Amino acid sequence: MNYVEWLRVRNLLRIVAIILVALLALAVVLRISLARYTTPQHWVSQYEMHPGVKTTHLTLPDGTKRTVLDDPAGRTHLVMDDRGYSGVHIVVTEPSKRVHQETDRFNVGSISVFESKNGTVTTTVIDTNGAVPMIYYMALADIVALIVATM
Repeated sequence: MNYVEWLRVRNLLRIVAIILVALLALAVVLRISLARYTTPQHWVSQYEMHPGVKTTHLTLPDGTKRTVLDDPAGRTHLVMDDRGYSGVHIVVTEPSKRVHQETDRFNVGSISVFESKNGTVTTTVIDTNGAVPMIYYMALADIVALIVATM
């Protein structure tokens, strides 16, 4: 009698493995196909195309590649530090255009965004390649556990 239950468990694990492999393949395809549109370098290059923007490229003593963009017309200043495998640090200082809370902070995966308003100026700090909060992994594990429990 135990043999039938073990066959059910084996079939369930096979189905879960197939679903997880399919989701992983989908994530890899999306990551590769959308990677060039979601990099900080792409964001900066799009901003760099605006007329009147002055660009300066520097290499800091520790090897960090710094890009400074100044837009006098839009009164915007952007500093991007590319630290290689350690991620990218971007600081954008611009006039406040919308009403929002004093500080906004949110994480999307390994990207952390912190926005603060000081008078009429808003400063946005973007850090990439940070630690992914454990809650994302726990949510994924909960979803898989619910699927297995349902089956």
